[in-house]
Amino acid sequence: MNEFSDDFEAGESVDQPGLSKQQIDEKLDQLWPKNVRTAAQSNLPIGQHVAHFKIRAHLGQGAFGVVYLADDTIENRPVALKLPRVEVLWNPEKRKRFSAEAELAIQFDHPGIVSVFQYETEGPTPYIASAWCDGGDLGKWKTQQAARGEYKPPWKHVVELLADVADAVHYAHEQGVTHRDLKPANILLCRRLDQASEENSGLASFRPKVTDFGLAKLNDPSIGDACSSLLVGTPIYMAPEQFNRASDKLTDPALADVYSLGAILFETLSGISPIKGETYFEVLSNIQNESALRLNQVRRDLPTALTVICDTCLHKNPEARYESAARLAEDLRLCLSGKPVTGKTIHAIARAKFWFGRKDWYSIAGWFAIGSQTVVTTWLVLSDFFKVVFDVLTMQEYLAILPQLIWIAATTSLTMILLGAFTIKRRRWAAWGGVALSAYNLSAPISAFMNQPVIFNEVYTANDPYFSFKIHLILLLCFLGQLVLFLCAAWPTKPARNKLKTSN
Repeated sequence: MNEFSDDFEAGESVDQPGLSKQQIDEKLDQLWPKNVRTAAQSNLPIGQHVAHFKIRAHLGQGAFGVVYLADDTIENRPVALKLPRVEVLWNPEKRKRFSAEAELAIQFDHPGIVSVFQYETEGPTPYIASAWCDGGDLGKWKTQQAARGEYKPPWKHVVELLADVADAVHYAHEQGVTHRDLKPANILLCRRLDQASEENSGLASFRPKVTDFGLAKLNDPSIGDACSSLLVGTPIYMAPEQFNRASDKLTDPALADVYSLGAILFETLSGISPIKGETYFEVLSNIQNESALRLNQVRRDLPTALTVICDTCLHKNPEARYESAARLAEDLRLCLSGKPVTGKTIHAIARAKFWFGRKDWYSIAGWFAIGSQTVVTTWLVLSDFFKVVFDVLTMQEYLAILPQLIWIAATTSLTMILLGAFTIKRRRWAAWGGVALSAYNLSAPISAFMNQPVIFNEVYTANDPYFSFKIHLILLLCFLGQLVLFLCAAWPTKPARNKLKTSN
């Protein structure tokens, strides 16, 4: 895949077959100097300067930038220096997000969020200089623990750490910012310098700090929709609604961060992901369609309250999760003190509404209409034919009703099948057409139950009344099912209001 796959500002794409590498370099040179692009693509040589920062080591890379450990030669302190990746330099929208990350992060004033000391986004070398955390990140810490054979840290240490992280995330939410890419790699660990840290070891000796707001959403019209976040985010920590652009618009975006915190808590306590899957696409499917594992299924030595907390965070229905990260932090600290946690319950109407909203009623109604109408029509034609075979009808009687059967198959049944096919293609007019036709078809079995058959009157009056009742009962259930499902597909849904404003 071409690494310059994004569109140009003027709509010109580098995927055009006539655009050479030299032309790409020339266009990049118009935006940023070549040495800056090289620095963003690969490790900077140790000792090289960016502004007044001297590069000491390469630390890693995130969604929008490459991070280095550098010395601030003016303030005489170590910093984490982030330079934008080359695709960020190239894409105007991503450059805007890189700038937005710096602008919003420097405004944060919370002990649980990494401090940004200085940034430059307009000069020849864009960068973000932030506090350096000497403990690495939570993801690397877990990897190191696993290498030592220590897969399960003390649960109290994990809970205390995640409660502090939840406080920091709630602070960001209060500023109108949702992170949207919370994961262990974005939780940095800073060694505690107080007396208590000398008495603790392992995870308890670190203080967490949230970083990397590159995918954040905030109330800023200058930032466009971040639909590309699915390509750079980490799926196992992302809420189901983040994979559905329409659903993401209808829910409180802060609840997606609550889901991510629950996934991090579950994985840190158990050593495995709450979502099963062998492949990338299987994981994506399971996040949206399968329930998460329960914590007590994989660790039975933990307090029941932790299972309640994880279940609440990882619920597929956003309304069933904690209404804020602060409420999650509160329950985590209640668990630490051995007190009952509150979790969250929602009433039956809200559960039914969520279940209804998750179904693809267009496909369900369309395929049910096609399948049921085909089966019923085939059954009517063949059953009347076999009545001749078993001497229930004479051939003359069968030939007399055959034109009616053909007429039904060619009009009502064929029309219903066509409406079903267009409904599958998400045509609302077809769904309303299915509502009207299925309501009309219901008149036949209902009239027959009132001893006034609309069709096949001679045949039904000549047969056993119970036989006639069974036929019309099947037709009633078939047409009623079509009516209900078409109504579900055609009925308009009203968008919900977001608690946090987001730009889409």
